[in-house]
Amino acid sequence: MPKKINQSFPVSPDYVTWDDYVGELQVYYGEEPFMIESEANWRETADSLGATPTFSAYAMPPADSFATWQEWGRNFTALVNGKTR
Repeated sequence: MPKKINQSFPVSPDYVTWDDYVGELQVYYGEEPFMIESEANWRETADSLGATPTFSAYAMPPADSFATWQEWGRNFTALVNGKTR
């Protein structure tokens, strides 16, 4: 099974645009082979990121499980950062 990363992702999707959010994904995880799509096609980006070797360790739900990219982004951040108190 792939090993989980030891780096948090400090970006909340509630306070940025889609372009800013994926820009931060590129900054933090640019070495991962995932595709970047427009906001209209955010699910393709989400599923692509979840299928990478690193993020497959997190068992991310498919993007179709979320109504908005912000909802997906909150889930992504929580999975990567772990539980908070």
